[in-house]
Amino acid sequence: MEYSKHDGIYSQAVSCWNQPALQGMAQRGFSASHVLAFPARMTYSHMAMQKMASLDRTFRALADGTRRSMIHTLARGEARSAGELGRQFRSTQPTISKHLKVLEQAGLIERAIEGRVHQFRLRREPLQDAQAWIARHQAFWTGAVEQLDRLLSEGANDDHR
Repeated sequence: MEYSKHDGIYSQAVSCWNQPALQGMAQRGFSASHVLAFPARMTYSHMAMQKMASLDRTFRALADGTRRSMIHTLARGEARSAGELGRQFRSTQPTISKHLKVLEQAGLIERAIEGRVHQFRLRREPLQDAQAWIARHQAFWTGAVEQLDRLLSEGANDDHR
């Protein structure tokens, strides 16, 4: 995965690891956890903040096993009624409705009303956004840890001279 210099995560990684303070910390023998915990300033645009709120709702919705099971069922492609989704669990109808409301507020499902029956269908975009966020951060931290290892080994080599 490649990032432009304008990508927020890439920019943060570059600016963070070019800071003399972090390099100095590594050279003075601070552990990886100390260096990684060093706060970095981050500026977000209004759109980025909205995206973060959307990701928060997605991850909160996915934090519950019942809701993940509902997502798994809907991932098979066909719309399901609240009753069909609820039969899988030993929960009351109000509890199932609450789970569906959380998934709907996160944008993970959409509702279609057919007479008295509410049909739910999976929306994949929020899951794809979450997957992209995880991939960006995984790439950032993989690169950050590798660079930290290099800095620490260079510092250790300098100490033995």
